[in-house]
Order: sequence, then C-alpha cells, then structure tokens
Amino acid sequence: MLRERNTIRMIAEHWLVSPRTVSRLIHSGELDCLRIGGTFRITREQAESFEAKASTVAQLKAERDHSRAFSASLIDPFERGRGIGSKLLREK
Repeated sequence: MLRERNTIRMIAEHWLVSPRTVSRLIHSGELDCLRIGGTFRITREQAESFEAKASTVAQLKAERDHSRAFSASLIDPFERGRGIGSKLLREK
C-alpha cells in the first residue's frame, strides 16, 4: 500500500522493479515527482496516474499486436508461401 508521499525505493518495491528503473522513469519525464532538496518523493496520485497511463499503453499495444496477427491470418496461404515455392522450384 502506498503512502501519501513515497521514496523511489518504496515505489520500486510496490511495482516489483529496481529503484534504478523508477529513477529512469523520473529522469525521462514519464513519472512525475516532487523534488525536495536532493531527494525525490512520489505522491500516491502521481504513482496511480503513471500506472493508469502504463496500463493503457500496454492495452493499446496488445490490441495492435492482436489486430496485426489477425490481419496476417487473412492473407491467402498461397500468396504467403509464393516466395518459398518459387525458390524451391528454382533450386531444382
């Protein structure tokens, strides 16, 4: 369970990733945080916002990959194998 303000290590433990991964997300601008002196604090809202964005992106990628696989299955199998068959004929 996240607290109101969390350290990089606390977020890393919650997400089951390394603290370095969380630091990279902060430095790349993907994860918002509060910088207090030389330390970073991530609020619960910032962590939840990142989780929502990350799960949406993952869902969109999965849907895209599924639609690509479906589109590839619609290709005529003879068209798909044309290159292989003609190559075998030329080798004889």
